[in-house]
Amino acid sequence: MKISYRFTLLAAMLIPALLICPTGAKSEVPGYADFLPAWQCVGSSCMVDDESLTKYANHLNYFAFKYGATGWITSRCTVLSPLPTSSPNWDGLIVDYNDADGVGGASQVKVYLRRYARATGLTYTVAVFDSNTSPITTRTEGLQKFQHTFDFLNNEYYVELKVYRANSSTFPRIHAVRVCPVSGIPN
Repeated sequence: MKISYRFTLLAAMLIPALLICPTGAKSEVPGYADFLPAWQCVGSSCMVDDESLTKYANHLNYFAFKYGATGWITSRCTVLSPLPTSSPNWDGLIVDYNDADGVGGASQVKVYLRRYARATGLTYTVAVFDSNTSPITTRTEGLQKFQHTFDFLNNEYYVELKVYRANSSTFPRIHAVRVCPVSGIPN
């Protein structure tokens, strides 16, 4: 009986600690780590805009262009709180992407974190990630820090994924997106 009681007591103490204490993970963003709880999705899991239906292709986990298509493609994903709280402590938008020309104008990846206020029907931008601020030309992760108090009781949240290419010789794409707490010293 004592073993069962001790095990139950230990479990009662550890389970809430596991749910509340963030677990750090090494982000690919130099100088930063991201933590749980996080919202995350792969680029291919989002709802594609009607205007992009003839131009996009989902390849495994990423959102990208069909062969020969150019211009902008757009999709959106609903952001849900992974916790039984209305206000997770998130301050980082992390994007796993490719932009083959870095700061050049032939390709670009943009991700918007948006809030829809149910009371007013208005949409606000919480954070914007833009790949053209980085010279990296291979697959990488980028971070956009932000300050916002999430309120899932009164608002809806979503990310908008946008990929651009001027010609079919580049292959920009979004592999994944996370909204999470981050820590570190910006480089």
